[in-house]
Amino acid sequence: MNDGLNNTNREFPARVIKLNFFNIAAAACGLLALFSILTGVFPLFFGSLSIIFAVLSKGSDLYMSKLAKSSVITSAFSMIMGGAITALVIYNFAAHPEIVDQAFVATYGVTYEEYFEGMEHYSETGEIPEFLLDTNGNLKY
Repeated sequence: MNDGLNNTNREFPARVIKLNFFNIAAAACGLLALFSILTGVFPLFFGSLSIIFAVLSKGSDLYMSKLAKSSVITSAFSMIMGGAITALVIYNFAAHPEIVDQAFVATYGVTYEEYFEGMEHYSETGEIPEFLLDTNGNLKY
């Protein structure tokens, strides 16, 4: 018999892992924030939820669990990286507008301006722009 005071059987005392819904939700949202870093907005959404759930998981306890702390760290990292990547993309498009034209020419064969002029014409008349049609008159995309 092991009463915890006299450990003659060389048994390790059992550790109690305290899990509740908020701990699990914080961890899940933290992972979703981490896996969605490249999307821009989702890390901010999931990271915020994760931090809220981590704080709620504390309940009346004095400290947060290790799972909740790691969720907060993961969420903060994801939110910072997602924001930095989004800011970098916006900066690059604003500083180098020719990148947008190159992407539209590579995809559709027309520039950004020509593409949206064609889309505006389509919304007014219902005629499909020529750059979206193949040689047989069918839609390319």
